Amino acid sequence: MTWAKDSRNKIEKEGDLETFSTLEAVLLFSYLEEQDLVIRFRRKELLTAGIKKLVRLSEKSLPTGVSDAAVIRIERQWIANSLQEWEMLNAFVYIYNQVYRSCQALAEHIGSQLPGDVPSPSSMSALRENAILPQYIKLRDRKSRRFMHQSYEQPADYSPPDEFRISIQQAKESGQKPSNLGEAVQWYSRFAKAMFESQGNHVFLLLLFDATWRPLDITGVHFEDQADKYIFWRRLADKVSAVKPAGLIFIGELWVRKIQNFAIDAIREMPIIDECLQVIGVDSSGKIEDVTWRILRASEDSLPTLQLLTKGYDKPAQQTPNFLVPVLRAMECQDINLGPG
Repeated sequence: MTWAKDSRNKIEKEGDLETFSTLEAVLLFSYLEEQDLVIRFRRKELLTAGIKKLVRLSEKSLPTGVSDAAVIRIERQWIANSLQEWEMLNAFVYIYNQVYRSCQALAEHIGSQLPGDVPSPSSMSALRENAILPQYIKLRDRKSRRFMHQSYEQPADYSPPDEFRISIQQAKESGQKPSNLGEAVQWYSRFAKAMFESQGNHVFLLLLFDATWRPLDITGVHFEDQADKYIFWRRLADKVSAVKPAGLIFIGELWVRKIQNFAIDAIREMPIIDECLQVIGVDSSGKIEDVTWRILRASEDSLPTLQLLTKGYDKPAQQTPNFLVPVLRAMECQDINLGPG
């Protein structure tokens, strides 16, 4: 914030930005950034050679099951010489978030609220993602992709399914709203269960929360393959580091696969032995809570049913789920159990 104040009247010249800014190609094949292979460039002309080098390294060094989900990310990092520890656009999102929260707190203190047309920190983070627009090359098919964040307004005539609407009404009538992670997970698991039992499925859904456990942002997610999951949770960590949510909840169906020929067979080729619906959340203290159901299918023509499996996550006895590690690190949590190896 001191940098934001001091740099109000300073113009960053393109030449100054180029001194510390980098163009990098990253070979990533897991949720953990310490396993990445990174090549940084000062000249764009060297990028093609760097990509070819990473492809050769993946072919030579990675088992076939790992390289199947590997991705090369190509991204420009804009860095000001006066703030070298931050990517500049991410710094702007963080600054806006701090100003927004201060104004929001002031409005609430005087019994008012911010106008609806004031952009939220999450929308500013989406603008940052779309401005940087990293390029991804999946090694499985060598095709180039870019991922953009899009926002949609809820149709005015939208009406939720009856079962879901009833759950919402019951929650409102209870007079209780979540004030911590455990309560939030239980609150949204009620809706997730109602939606699944009504529709027979549940899309992937991510919710970010402020300090009062009100939703800051709700994002629908679609994964094409394992590589998309690596990309999504890595990108989310950048957003979390700037927006600074109090916690998040992720809702969706998951497949339990039989691990055989580990690292030799691709994850997508491992046999599915179970299906689950899960609501899992983390907060900025590193606490993890979940509710998980087994999905039971009596026949192809009938709606599936749910069997409750767990209530609460026994963190000391369990390994931290790898997909949550990027966001826990972005929240600056120290108590992360990566397990053996």
